[in-house]
Amino acid sequence: MSTAAQDFEPVSSPAGDADASPFNAVLTGLTADEQTLARHLPAADLPALLMTVAHLTGDAGVLRPEWKPRIELAGVARCDVDAGTEDRIRAECL
Repeated sequence: MSTAAQDFEPVSSPAGDADASPFNAVLTGLTADEQTLARHLPAADLPALLMTVAHLTGDAGVLRPEWKPRIELAGVARCDVDAGTEDRIRAECL
């Protein structure tokens, strides 16, 4: 199991199947502390991070127009921001 998967402990599936994939489990909370989350932030995909934070916190304030991702030809979302702005986005999402 990767380090990232070890930091988050999903509960069993709604059907109660203990062998269910963790990707199908109901997530009721994060067991990771702020330090662990901060360690994984540099690898986070910015568009996914922004949407996840907005969804989980209910705060759409992180969905700023200047951070809006563009969709590349292959359908991949990218935030066109400089490295300093990337750092500010990640810090705000923590």
